[in-house]
Amino acid sequence: MQARLAALEAEAKQARDDEAWAHLHAVVILRRGDGWVAEHFDGSQVRDAEAPTIHAALRALRAKVEGGAR
Repeated sequence: MQARLAALEAEAKQARDDEAWAHLHAVVILRRGDGWVAEHFDGSQVRDAEAPTIHAALRALRAKVEGGAR
């Protein structure tokens, strides 16, 4: 039970961090088909990521922009 609670808390913290990052970087969220697309323009190129949930799309986009897995 303790491990499950810790995992849920870590997931919630990651979601809050990703949302704060999205606000800071003016990320646009769009509905596309059955999923969501998060887009970021850094002044020279547009990067995007598509996923079934908003948070998964944000996390994937952040990983693309910052490099590495989140």
